[in-house]
Amino acid sequence: MMSEQLAKKTLKEKLFIIIFEADTRAGQLFDKTLIFLILLKSLVLIAQLGNLWNS
Repeated sequence: MMSEQLAKKTLKEKLFIIIFEADTRAGQLFDKTLIFLILLKSLVLIAQLGNLWNS
């Protein structure tokens, strides 16, 4: 049902649905990927700060 609705939408509308509506599979994947990348970036930053303090 959702894929039929997406097929009739413009690219801008499709991207809005994927990014801002987490009830679609693509929206959930986007949210999880974004959270993972934010956490990864935070861990890298913490590791770099730890190296600066130890040197």
